[in-house]
Amino acid sequence: MKQGCKTAESAGLWYGTGKVLFPVVAVFLFSGCVSRFNVITGMSELLDDRGVYPSIEVDIAALTDKEVDEIKSLGVEGYFSPGNTIRRRIEPFTVFFSNEDTTPATLLFDDIPWKTWMRKKPKTLFIIASLPPAEEEADERMLFLPMGRTVLGVRTKYIRIESNKIVEVYERPLDPRVQGASKEE
Repeated sequence: MKQGCKTAESAGLWYGTGKVLFPVVAVFLFSGCVSRFNVITGMSELLDDRGVYPSIEVDIAALTDKEVDEIKSLGVEGYFSPGNTIRRRIEPFTVFFSNEDTTPATLLFDDIPWKTWMRKKPKTLFIIASLPPAEEEADERMLFLPMGRTVLGVRTKYIRIESNKIVEVYERPLDPRVQGASKEE
């Protein structure tokens, strides 16, 4: 054995009766496959303008690299234009928020859209919202998140729709009407 090299046994990878089971489980857990996520999307309180929440359409889809390039070249207005064949082709999960419905929406990892998207071996989770453009140079009404690999279970992505951008957050979005009411108490 070369100096400085460890065998699996000397590295502590073999444990008693788990000599066969542990390596098999480790390979299974850490090889992973492209991740599917629970995606929970909600509105920000910042969208409350004069007491009225605007109507917003949000699409979520898993994309290939080619589809990412196509959508980036379209921009938000082109994506939401009538007759956009790319939008139809990617088969997005669409969520509608309005003054009548501000409840966060959930796309579960085992819902039908994921089964459709996974057939094409996607690499990017895509979220786009029909928001008015920001005055800044960067257009943050589209969000592209790398899907990566799963290592131990399902992950959840939390997405918040703000007045002119989409952001990934690290806690479950709340209904802004409920959230605002709890702050007043």
